[in-house]
Amino acid sequence: MLLGKPNWKLMQETLRRLSGREDYDVLVGPKQGSDVSVLRLTQDRVMVSSTDPISFIPQLGAEDSATLSVHGVASDVATSSMLPRYALFDLNLPPSMPDSLLRKYWVSIHKACRDLGVAILGGHTGRFQGCNFSIVGGATMLAFGKSDRYVTSSMARDGDDIIATKSAALEAAVVLARCFPKMTTDRLGKNVQERCASRLSQISTVIDAIVASSLGVRSNGVTAMHDVTEGGTLSAASEVAKASRLSITIDADQIPIYDDVRQVCALFKIDPLRSLGQGSLLISSRPGYAAKIMQRLRSRRIDSAIIGKLTRRAGHNVIVRDGRTRTLVRSEGDPYWRAYWSGIRKRLS
Repeated sequence: MLLGKPNWKLMQETLRRLSGREDYDVLVGPKQGSDVSVLRLTQDRVMVSSTDPISFIPQLGAEDSATLSVHGVASDVATSSMLPRYALFDLNLPPSMPDSLLRKYWVSIHKACRDLGVAILGGHTGRFQGCNFSIVGGATMLAFGKSDRYVTSSMARDGDDIIATKSAALEAAVVLARCFPKMTTDRLGKNVQERCASRLSQISTVIDAIVASSLGVRSNGVTAMHDVTEGGTLSAASEVAKASRLSITIDADQIPIYDDVRQVCALFKIDPLRSLGQGSLLISSRPGYAAKIMQRLRSRRIDSAIIGKLTRRAGHNVIVRDGRTRTLVRSEGDPYWRAYWSGIRKRLS
């Protein structure tokens, strides 16, 4: 069974190259490793957009599922340094979803958008044979701003430091701890389960991105941002390097992992550096700005650490772990999906 994103080669041969009519005003189009697209509106104004799947995870419930979904799309848009303003939702729902649950889910989407300052423009809603939980549709969000204020994951530069916020594998661990609380509590104890499950509100990088870029963008601070999703911190770092046509050296020992997150990942036998990491943001910054960016993040109680450096030096991306250097190999797939669906099939609780 093929789960998650298609491999890099297939994406390059299809979605990257086959993008309809060429348009001079499309400044950033479909691109592997890019969180946003950018459209020129006027000489000095742009529109930034992003589309993501939205989910309803029955074990999480309507409110938490909706909040995660909304913040997932909003976090992508915020990597541009701009706040989302408008949204469209496409709900492709399973026939078994009753009106009462749909109502509760939509109310939660409304509240999450309202809290972010996002207005809902429209979309589409329906129940269809063949649709099932947990992916129940998709959403698009839009932002508007000055053409010299946006950044993308392909704008990192030679010599940049790479900063990671919060913890690797944040979403993977939180969702697993919440979906299978009994198993997590029985094996790791109540304190670990509750601590990890309570981090749900951290699974957003909207504030991370806006705070980091408030210091300045491009030559004045942040050159690129990329939220950590499927494939984890290592895949996200590789994507920034590849999109920017650079090489990257990652110090794996410096990648922050909360202790409770590490324990949950070990319990479900998933590598925290290669697992779903929504909630953590990678920030590429010009030399000399990293400490100031981290200080601003710290002022908002957002943990961060420098985990690597980008260079123009020819060669493979490398990872340093326990003093040993080796080639950073991009993994296909994400171990989170295997762990989650295995738990569902085994009816773990």
